[in-house]
Amino acid sequence: NISLDDDVAKVDAILFRASSYAAIVWIVLVIFAYWITPPEHIEWLDGTERNAALVELSILSTAVAMKHGPLFWEMNLLGVKPTLELSRRSTVGSLRISGLLAGGLVVQFVAVATMIIMVSFPVPVLVDPILKGRVHLIRWCEWTPLAGLMTLMTECIDAPEFNGKELSQPWKRKFRDATFESLSTFCGFIFPFCENIFVWASFMLVSCVTY
Repeated sequence: NISLDDDVAKVDAILFRASSYAAIVWIVLVIFAYWITPPEHIEWLDGTERNAALVELSILSTAVAMKHGPLFWEMNLLGVKPTLELSRRSTVGSLRISGLLAGGLVVQFVAVATMIIMVSFPVPVLVDPILKGRVHLIRWCEWTPLAGLMTLMTECIDAPEFNGKELSQPWKRKFRDATFESLSTFCGFIFPFCENIFVWASFMLVSCVTY
């Protein structure tokens, strides 16, 4: 049998590692999006598009500040002795932070950082050759890693399964679901580069099946 504490510790470590990978994938995808997009399609947003991004940025940043500000204060970042509850969490340097909290912070950081890029810098914008809609690649850079990370976080909330003899976690299924969710989302990044309708439809099929 595995103890509940051991299971919680494993979930905590997995989510912390997955959060790190998600942040790295986001950075790599953003760099790749700027590299693969022709210079003439990297543009400043204006009008409704920029206003929508500003509104989203203001809402996200306000929510993050109000939610995590008091939490970081309670975590005693200046070195004050942590509370009993916080002392049980994973340690990173001098900070004590759980994998679940790390996942939430990465999700919100990537979302806010993406909005900052969209309102403060020129961004890659392509037109889907099939649907004729404007595609903001920077959003797909955000959604691809976060879709998998949030799926994994949701899957890890489940209690261990009991097969009659012992408790166990179906890790392969959890990792598979998270990977497929990111793969399904990444197809949205690929669509603007599919000039042939059959290629486009093939990626749409992959997106639907993996979802």
